Amino acid sequence: MNYLKTFMNFWKKIIIRYLLVIVLILIACRFWGWVPAVFLLVIEGFFEIKWWHDLKVKLMKSLPGEFSCLPSHVEEYEALNLNLLTEYTDAFKTLGFQHIVDFKLDQPSPGWGRLLSHPEYYCFAEIFQVFPVNKDPTPMRYGVQSYFEDGWFLGTGTSKPNGMSYMWRNPKHLGTYSAEGEPAEVFSIHVERRQEVQARLGLQLSTDVSWEFYFTKQTENALKRREIFERKNVLVALIEGTLFELNPVTEWLGDRSPQKTSRNKSSSLN
Repeated sequence: MNYLKTFMNFWKKIIIRYLLVIVLILIACRFWGWVPAVFLLVIEGFFEIKWWHDLKVKLMKSLPGEFSCLPSHVEEYEALNLNLLTEYTDAFKTLGFQHIVDFKLDQPSPGWGRLLSHPEYYCFAEIFQVFPVNKDPTPMRYGVQSYFEDGWFLGTGTSKPNGMSYMWRNPKHLGTYSAEGEPAEVFSIHVERRQEVQARLGLQLSTDVSWEFYFTKQTENALKRREIFERKNVLVALIEGTLFELNPVTEWLGDRSPQKTSRNKSSSLN
């Protein structure tokens, strides 16, 4: 999905909307005087407050407050790319990962995922594909995830971040985007970045790689995203999302500034 186009269309509508309001107020002032114009401005102000409030409510609905999933099988999704699923699964297993479970999600879009874990490096690998309603399935993606103490998280993967997810980003969620990285490369980048994050921030790595732990963390993450966005001014959030699309952050590793790199990476920030 072209999120930059979505943001630009939004701002275009906003500009047209407020230009019309200004024109109406000027006309009222010209023909009926400043008192009716001020009255019209106050009434319009109430409508604008409600409009921005309703917009935030609509955006909040796209953020599920829970990680709702069910066990699944590959046969349930005809559009699932089985060839790539097998290829990626074998690649991660060669790296030492073990298959834990296959699951499906209904929110925010229907999707299917395969979760694996590494018993020595204490991290997860997730292979997933999203099936938006009335749209073509997204390409199959994958990533590696590590969890630390006090809510810190590091993700490395091939799923491109976007301005929408940036609006409700968790400051403790760090990440690297590897556009065309093979599973072995993504895993290597992840381990390298994880060592750097631990050294810079002094974080203790979680060694629990069970499905129960993963499920709990995903639920906590869903609640945290809603909490973060609920506290944020929707206008500020939309400006941040637009600026991200215009100049995507390529990597975020905590106390090091976001930067672009020659390896074509971008922050996961989910």
